[in-house]
Amino acid sequence: SHRLNLVIAAAMSCNIQVKNAFGILQELYEYFCGHKRHDILLTHQQRVANTNNPLQLKRVQSTRWTSLASAVNTVKRIFRSILSSLDEISSDPSMDVASVSGAIGLAKRLRDFKFIITICFLHDVLQVWGPIIRHLQGMAVDLTIAVALLSSGMKKITDMRNNADQLWTTLLS
Repeated sequence: SHRLNLVIAAAMSCNIQVKNAFGILQELYEYFCGHKRHDILLTHQQRVANTNNPLQLKRVQSTRWTSLASAVNTVKRIFRSILSSLDEISSDPSMDVASVSGAIGLAKRLRDFKFIITICFLHDVLQVWGPIIRHLQGMAVDLTIAVALLSSGMKKITDMRNNADQLWTTLLS
């Protein structure tokens, strides 16, 4: 589990767009730690997603694959709420300069095509490896099942690579 986690983290960190996406996810987490900004995000989640159980943004720890998966999944699920929160903050005259400036910069980077495609791609890859890594971290790991899971994960990733045109079309939609 540990070695697989390190290999996946190292492979993903070779890509500039992935590094950038992880950096933006961490900035979002830090930005919305402020109480007033955090309250705005919660309000927008209740309004946009119509939910009474708003999600919390997750800290990004580049060596922990589960934290990356959690951060990507959360941002993907509440993306519209995040953008509407940033838009509100950036147009609120009562907000401090750092909050307004940060909101404008983050909103611009979140709307970047490359960022959106990268997050969608990461979500797909994490859906393959996440359950496998969680299983391998279990107390009683059956070696036969572990080998089968790893083989299945490698096949899914190979299929994604071989069907890149189809994956690209799906990501674009």
